[in-house]
Amino acid sequence: MSRKIRAVFDLNVILSGIGWRGAPYKCLEAVRDGTVIGFVAAPALIRLKQLLVSKLGYSEQQAVREVDDLKSYLRVVEITGSVRDMTGDPEDDMVLECAIKADADYIISGDKKHLLPLGQYAGIPILSPPEFLAKLAL
Repeated sequence: MSRKIRAVFDLNVILSGIGWRGAPYKCLEAVRDGTVIGFVAAPALIRLKQLLVSKLGYSEQQAVREVDDLKSYLRVVEITGSVRDMTGDPEDDMVLECAIKADADYIISGDKKHLLPLGQYAGIPILSPPEFLAKLAL
């Protein structure tokens, strides 16, 4: 029996998946339906609450409910900050550390400035949401 695909999602993919119905949403749905085992760094959820309020107009209570819902299907990974200065953005470094700790097969990101240009980190491919969905279709 083959192992399920393990994927770490960066904050922009999660936020886009919540706010809109495009490829990031379909990526989160693949986790929700059990096709993929999804992971997120614990500190990202704190930032996500802030972004849900500031970018999507959620109330504090709605943001808390949304994050609680994510925790029902995404596995939360505690990180230590051991990966630093790899991308120029501490939030992106957090994603890389999360991927190592989660033994991820893929990192899913929409970050064209820091993460996607790396192509991979520690042998873990970094894919955009459409690229990841294409892999799932194989």
